[in-house]
Amino acid sequence: MLFYFDTSYPPKLVECIELLYTNSGAPDIEIVRGDQNKLMQNIDRSVVFLFEHKKRGVSLTTKHHAEKGCKVFAFKRKENVQFNFFSFSLTILSAWNNILKEVETANGPFVCTIYNGSQRVNRNKI
Repeated sequence: MLFYFDTSYPPKLVECIELLYTNSGAPDIEIVRGDQNKLMQNIDRSVVFLFEHKKRGVSLTTKHHAEKGCKVFAFKRKENVQFNFFSFSLTILSAWNNILKEVETANGPFVCTIYNGSQRVNRNKI
C-alpha cells in the first residue's frame, strides 16, 4: 500500500509517520510526499492525503483522485484563518487510528474529511 501525502503537508509530519511505520514492521507500506509519478504507478493501492479548501462537499481534485481508485483523506482547511502546522500535525496523528480503520474496512475508493482538532473521520459521498 502507498500512502501519498500532498506537498502541502509538512515534511516533518510525513517523516514522523514514516518513522512510526519503519519501527512497526508493517508489511508493504510505502510513504511518499509529492511524488506524482509514484502515485500514478500505484493508483489502485494508494491512500492519498490532501488539503480541502471547499466549504461544502469536496473539490474536483479530491473527487478525481477517488474516481481514479484512491482512498482519499481530505483535511478541511478554513480560508482566511492563519494555518497552525503544529495543531494540524496533532490532529492527523490523533486521528491516525481512525484513518487506518477506514482504510482497512473499505472495499473500494472513498473520500473522507478530517477537521482541525477532531479525531473523527467523516466519509463523504463521491
